[in-house]
Amino acid sequence: MHLYDCRLDTFIPLATSGQIADILRARFVDRFEENPSESERNSWRNSLGAFADTIDGVGMDDAWIILEYQLPLSSARLDSMIVGTDQAARKRAVVIEFKQWDRCDVSRVPDAIRIMGTELLHPCAQARGYRQYLEDAHSAFSDGGTYLSSCAYLHNVRSIRGSNFFDERYAELLEDTPAFCVDNVDDLAPFVGEQTRFGASADEVESILSGSYRPSKKLLDHVVQAIDGYEPWTLLDEQRVVLNAIMGEIEEARREGGKRVIVVTGGPGTGKSVIAVQVVGAAARKGYGVVHATGSKAFTTNMRGIVGRSEMFRYFNSFTKAGADSIELMVCDEAHRLRESSSTRFRPGGDRPQVGEIVDAARVSVFLLDQNQSVRKNEVGSVRLIEEYALSRGIIPSSYDLSTQFRCAGSESYIRWVDHLLGFTPNRSLVWKTQNEYEVRVFDRVEDMEFALRSSQVQGWTARLVAGFCWPWSDPDANGSLYPDVEIGAWKRPWNRKPRDMWKNKGSAEPPARHPYKIWATQPEGFDQVGCIYSAQGFEFDYVGVIWGSDLRWNLTDGHWVADLTRSEDVGFKRGLGREPALAAEKLSQIYRVLSTRGMKGTYFCFLDEATRRHFEQVAGGL
Repeated sequence: MHLYDCRLDTFIPLATSGQIADILRARFVDRFEENPSESERNSWRNSLGAFADTIDGVGMDDAWIILEYQLPLSSARLDSMIVGTDQAARKRAVVIEFKQWDRCDVSRVPDAIRIMGTELLHPCAQARGYRQYLEDAHSAFSDGGTYLSSCAYLHNVRSIRGSNFFDERYAELLEDTPAFCVDNVDDLAPFVGEQTRFGASADEVESILSGSYRPSKKLLDHVVQAIDGYEPWTLLDEQRVVLNAIMGEIEEARREGGKRVIVVTGGPGTGKSVIAVQVVGAAARKGYGVVHATGSKAFTTNMRGIVGRSEMFRYFNSFTKAGADSIELMVCDEAHRLRESSSTRFRPGGDRPQVGEIVDAARVSVFLLDQNQSVRKNEVGSVRLIEEYALSRGIIPSSYDLSTQFRCAGSESYIRWVDHLLGFTPNRSLVWKTQNEYEVRVFDRVEDMEFALRSSQVQGWTARLVAGFCWPWSDPDANGSLYPDVEIGAWKRPWNRKPRDMWKNKGSAEPPARHPYKIWATQPEGFDQVGCIYSAQGFEFDYVGVIWGSDLRWNLTDGHWVADLTRSEDVGFKRGLGREPALAAEKLSQIYRVLSTRGMKGTYFCFLDEATRRHFEQVAGGL
C-alpha cells in the first residue's frame, strides 16, 4: 500500500505549489477512513516542498517517487522512495526519511535522539531500518533485482557544526545512511541522482508496488540464531529504540551499579516477544547472566526445545528462593500473566508478591506486557503493579510503548476492530476489510474451515485450529492415542496432547524437544490437534481457524457479552469466577482476543452460537 506515486517531473510542481499535501490528504482519508494529523499534513507540505526545491532542474525528471509506502506485513510507512537506474543500468531505489526538526538532544540510547524529552530513533537509523526491512521482506529487493540505499533530509537544520544530529557518536550510522541539511544540501541531489538519474519504467515501479512478500519470519524459527549471535528480525522505529534503550540501561547498571526496572507495553503483534529474545541473545553474547521468564508453559517449553538451554528459560514462579541481585538480567515476556503470588497449596512460597520476587532477584528486570491478554482471575500483571513495586524499592522505572503492527498483515485496523468487537474500545475500524488488508472468513461448518486451512498449508503456509476451552481434555489412552474431545456434530478432533505431568497418573515430563506444546506449534502433526489459549498464547501462524464456543456469547436482548461458565471445561479458569459474571465475561473476551489475533495473513471463524455469529457479522459490516 502507498498513497501516491509519479515521475519526478510531475512531482516537483505539485510539491513546490503545496498541492501534494492536498493529494496525500485525500488519499489518506480514502485509505484509512480518517483525517491525517496536522503534523503529518505540515510535513507533506514543508518537507516535500523543500525536497522538490532541491532536486528541481538537476536532471532527475525520469526518476519516480513513491510516497507513504507501507512496509510489507507491517503498519509502518516510509516517507518516500526514489526509484530509477544508475549509469551502469542497475535498478536502484533510495529510501528518504524527512524530518522538520531543527534540533535534538543526544541520547544515551544507541542510535536514538531526544526530542522534547522523548527517546526517538535517529532519522538515519529509521531510514536504515526501513531499507533493511525491505531487503529482507520484499521480492523486488531481497532477490537482488533492485539495489537499495537510504538517507535522511533534515531541511530545518541550518548547520552540521554544533548540531546533535551529526554528533560523533552517530558517525558509524551516518557513514551507512547519510543525513543532509541546509549546510550540505548541495550533496543531496547528487547522492540520489547518481543512483536514480536514468529513470525507471512503469513496470519497474510496479514490481515494487505489487511485489510478492516473503512470509514474516516466525519467532521460533529463528530463536537459535538470535541467541547464538545473529539478529534475524529487522526492528523498526520504536522497536529499535526500545531494544537499544534496554541494552543501554543494562550496560549502565553494570557500569554504575544500582537496580533497573523497565516496562514495555504493546498490543498483539507489536514485537514484544521478538524484542525479548533479541535482548536475551544480545546480553548473552556480551557475557551477562540472563534469564528469560514467562508464565506460559507452551512458550517456555518451545524455547527450551529449540534452543536446548533450559536454565535460560524459566517460569515466573521460579524465583521464590533466589538471592537478591543473584540474576544480572531477567527478561519477563508476557508479564500480564504475573500472579499475585508464587505460592500454591502444593508449593508454598514466601510472603512477597510474584513481581517482587522477580525485581528483588534481578539487578535489571525487563517486563513486556499487553494488559488486555490477562486471561485468568489470578493473572494480575499490569504497568501499575510493576511500577508501584519498583517505586516501593526506591527504583524509578523506565517505560516504553510499542505500536507498529507486524501481525495480522500489519493491519492496525483489524486489531482495533477486534478490540471494538469485544468491548475494549468504542472505535470501530473497517479499513482491514475495505482495503483488503487482512483476510477474515466465517464458515457454517467447522469441516469447511478445516479444509480451507489445510489447503493453505498445502500451499506452504502455516495453519492451526484453536478453540475456546469448551470440551474436556482427556489423557492419552494406554497406547498413546488421543481422544477426540472436541466434538461438533460429526466432526471430531483431539486437543493438543496433554503433557505427562498433567495426566491423572502423572509420568515424568517429556524432554523439551518432544514436548506436546512444541509439537503442536511447530510440527506437521500439530495441524490435526486443536489448540486452546494456553497452547496458542505467544505464537503466530499464517492462518488460524477459531472455533468460537458457547462459553462467551452475545446477548441480543441486552446487547453485551455474557459468560456461560457451564459451557467451559477450564476448571482453573472457572475457579473463583462463579460469582463474578462481569469479570468472567471480561476474561473470556481477552481469551478470544488472543485467539483472534494469532494470524499473519488471515483468521477464519466458526461459531457455535448463532446470535454471536450474527453480532460478529454485523460489527464487520457483513461478510
